[in-house]
Amino acid sequence: MAANPFDFSDVSDLPEELRKGLTARGGSSSSAKDIMDILQKAKEAGMDKVTVSMLIAAAYRMKIKLPSKQTVVKYLNEAVEKGVVTKPTRQTYALS
Repeated sequence: MAANPFDFSDVSDLPEELRKGLTARGGSSSSAKDIMDILQKAKEAGMDKVTVSMLIAAAYRMKIKLPSKQTVVKYLNEAVEKGVVTKPTRQTYALS
């Protein structure tokens, strides 16, 4: 069992039926992880903030398939609410 039973970033230990229920709403948890990975790469590249379009373009170059732009924004806004990501300006995001 994971140290935190509410950490759903890796659900491979769960039965298939439970995994479907966790990923059915708003895409998969792997997409959210991919977005965080892309933000980390941006930070490593010296980018203190990125737009959604920049994030999607970087994903394309990294050969990462992301969900729709609307879903990406949803994931980012949820991460802002959790304090994992900041929103320095109205249209940019950055890791906290």
